[in-house]
Amino acid sequence: MRSRDPKSSTPFPPQALLDTPVVRLQMRSSQFTRDAVGTLGKRVNETPLPMPRREPDAIKLSRESEVIVTERHAYLRGRRRISREVAQTD
Repeated sequence: MRSRDPKSSTPFPPQALLDTPVVRLQMRSSQFTRDAVGTLGKRVNETPLPMPRREPDAIKLSRESEVIVTERHAYLRGRRRISREVAQTD
């Protein structure tokens, strides 16, 4: 996925916006015209993302999305570590 604006190099807002109801509806509506139903495929490139117009809102979206993704990554890393530790004790 590429941004039309080279200044917006952070990947977090597009990830968050892909989960908005309007984008999900757009993806679902074009789903039936695609060969591989159920996959994003080229629909990601065809779907406009509703970026916030106000800069403070865009900054907030970016920061909060980054926090969520970072925390999830840390959680998954911890879960894998615990799973390995439990597997070694058995």
